[in-house]
Amino acid sequence: MREFAVLFISLALLALEYYLGTRRKPLLGALLPGGILLLAGLSIALLDASGLLPGIPCAAGLAAAWLIGRNKATAAEKAELEKMKAKDL
Repeated sequence: MREFAVLFISLALLALEYYLGTRRKPLLGALLPGGILLLAGLSIALLDASGLLPGIPCAAGLAAAWLIGRNKATAAEKAELEKMKAKDL
């Protein structure tokens, strides 16, 4: 049962990162991966590297979901601008 909870929370976090990546304020989506990297760095500073091994891939996965959302938002904005330019001509 614990595995399903972890899976659900992981999928919810990925969906949240994707959603935040598609919003107009891109830095909002960078907070969660940045926080995880900060905690991993703090783990190294405290000479306890137990949080480093799961922290780095987790932050990379969240950052990838955020970047996918950012790329989609940028492409949609560019298409909207092209459509507006076409109407002006």
